[in-house]
Amino acid sequence: MKLQLLLLHALPLDGSMWEGQMTLLPDATYAPTLYGYGDSIQAWASAVLGQATGEKLIVVGCSVGGSCALEVAALAPDRVAALVLIGTKARHRPEPALCSGALALLAEKGLEEAYRLLWAPLLSPRATARAIAETRRIALAQTPDDVARGVAVFHSRPSRDEVLSAFRGPVVVVSGGDDCAPGPQKSAEQAGTARMGELHIVPDCGHYVPLERPDVVNAILKRLIRRWRRTARLTMCVDRRPPLAGRRPHKKAAPCGAAGGELWEEAQVGGRAADRGLADVRGADDAERAEGGVDDEVAHARLAGRNLGVPGDLDEVGLAEDIQHGRKP
Repeated sequence: MKLQLLLLHALPLDGSMWEGQMTLLPDATYAPTLYGYGDSIQAWASAVLGQATGEKLIVVGCSVGGSCALEVAALAPDRVAALVLIGTKARHRPEPALCSGALALLAEKGLEEAYRLLWAPLLSPRATARAIAETRRIALAQTPDDVARGVAVFHSRPSRDEVLSAFRGPVVVVSGGDDCAPGPQKSAEQAGTARMGELHIVPDCGHYVPLERPDVVNAILKRLIRRWRRTARLTMCVDRRPPLAGRRPHKKAAPCGAAGGELWEEAQVGGRAADRGLADVRGADDAERAEGGVDDEVAHARLAGRNLGVPGDLDEVGLAEDIQHGRKP
């Protein structure tokens, strides 16, 4: 089963903002520029789904890209293995004055001035000179018409709280510690709403985490990719369905679940994984640590998750706030 990374950009940027993530899944990563796909978030999501080639998708979105990621999950939940929402707000409260003000600023003052006033302040005061320059360069490479379309799409998007709460796979919510759109508190609330929510607050970072702290985003995505592969193997290792009366037991491996979350839920602690497979999953923390892919704090969070009865074997549970403040659960 082919896994693909689908990377959806923020305003007023484009797909090139993901340059630092393009090698995580070589030949299986797609980072489109969204502005040309229509005048609604639904049109954007439909277009990227039509062009994505993976049978299963880890969908990663920043800002308006996160809104598009939620729309992708609404349209094709069976294809989405996991969501990563960076600086994203699922609930939308229309703000027509803000939208019209941004559009007027673009039309009257131009993109450079609009960027200076609207989007540059979203970077952390502690962002590196390189991150500041790269964000500005990408933004000013867009046309004012494309950015205006993006603004209109962002402000006309529907609320997707129900997608966030109903999605059956992992939902990794990421916020810069210095971000205000939506910021750490709102991000924490959203992570708590998801069935398999996980929160990462990145200190000294603003809205554009993939550009300001690409190392953090890469570490999150590498772990998701490893865990998906591990769980996909686990779900294929044995047919867990009990045989029906009068029917011969299945001898072939069970197919992966239709819904994206079934891949992960099949292997949770309280559940349905075979003992041998579950031992493999638990032992993988040691293997990841040996590869440099998991540190002691992450392993500690996973262990705490198991002790608390949450699905920590495959998910770094929502203890990121404790970790970032140096508190051990």
